[in-house]
Amino acid sequence: MNNGFSEGDKKKADDRKVPSYVATPNGSLQEYDDKTKKTETVNTTDVPSDPNDPERLNKVDPNENKKDDPYVK
Repeated sequence: MNNGFSEGDKKKADDRKVPSYVATPNGSLQEYDDKTKKTETVNTTDVPSDPNDPERLNKVDPNENKKDDPYVK
């Protein structure tokens, strides 16, 4: 599983000169700071996570809470 930023993600943030965020399969929300080039985990309790990820950080079901998803009818 990939639980972090790809080099492509970091390059886009650097090119745009903005911080970037990624939600990962293990349930973490990470921020990449284009100025410091550092990645920090900012949340591990509220992001849905993949039950099959061996590094899963929480038990937030990825199939719940669809009522707030504008793409689910």
